[in-house]
Amino acid sequence: MENSSKVFEAEQAGFPAEITVVFEMLENADTGLWFVHSPSQLQTELKSIVKAATKIPVWIAWLKDGSVKKGELTQQIVREEAMELGLVDYKNMFCG
Repeated sequence: MENSSKVFEAEQAGFPAEITVVFEMLENADTGLWFVHSPSQLQTELKSIVKAATKIPVWIAWLKDGSVKKGELTQQIVREEAMELGLVDYKNMFCG
């Protein structure tokens, strides 16, 4: 996982034993989860995430209800940027 939140780190202790959490993108992982916090981070790091996604499925997570006017991430921004680089939008999920 890349850029994990402190909340997620604190809650990982409750995962089943067969789940191993690592805080870097591994090519042999079953899946990846990338926490992105800003539009600039999305633009800077997305290409490396897309490269990883050719080998494993990657979920992109961001805070819900961002505001374009405040310069925050929104679902539309994440979708447009990711799909422009070839990622497929196939699932939305609220975590919280």
